[in-house]
Amino acid sequence: KFTPLQQSYEEVMHMLIDRGTLFLPKVSNPPPMMGKNEEQFCKFHHAPGHDTEDCL
Repeated sequence: KFTPLQQSYEEVMHMLIDRGTLFLPKVSNPPPMMGKNEEQFCKFHHAPGHDTEDCL
């Protein structure tokens, strides 16, 4: 088991980007759907279909 995070996935993602530990994937134009919900948007994948907090 892992210790639960104290920050949201989005906050952790930005922290890792700022430290140079995480690099975002290249964005395709238009981005592909990466899930079933067109209303949600993943800031890691730069694509609709799921929320950043639901990204695994």
